[in-house]
Amino acid sequence: MNTKPILGSIDANRVRVISNLSLQIDNGLLQEWHCETIKAARPNFVTGGVYRISGCTRIEGGIDRSWSLMLKVILADLNRNDPAHYNYWRREIDAYESGYLRHLPAGMKAPECYAIEANDDGSVWLWLEDMTHESRAWQWSDYAYAATKLGEF
Repeated sequence: MNTKPILGSIDANRVRVISNLSLQIDNGLLQEWHCETIKAARPNFVTGGVYRISGCTRIEGGIDRSWSLMLKVILADLNRNDPAHYNYWRREIDAYESGYLRHLPAGMKAPECYAIEANDDGSVWLWLEDMTHESRAWQWSDYAYAATKLGEF
């Protein structure tokens, strides 16, 4: 998939800083990094793109560690600027800024948010943890469990 439009906007030093946060280190040296577009099955009006950024960082002792992050681009949308709107463009941003996602019920976890960046074009970039996921299809019991946990929230 074509990642050229976003690649020119991503600063390698910013990638270094965010990857160091994900590795929980201070002085890692970025060795290499790559960007892959994640295609959404149903694109959202306020999502400008989702990208997996992965690479390798040299840490203390000359050891190379791999890492992977998600970058989600959220587009400002004046037609969806009311928090009561079903597709309010800042909802995910506000959820991360509020801190609520750090206090989910047991058994639920939101991706760690390493940084929130407002850009000159009005877009907001969320730098998120790349969470592993199950490759199996969900059963009805999985949906019931998730619904119960969301009800607790």
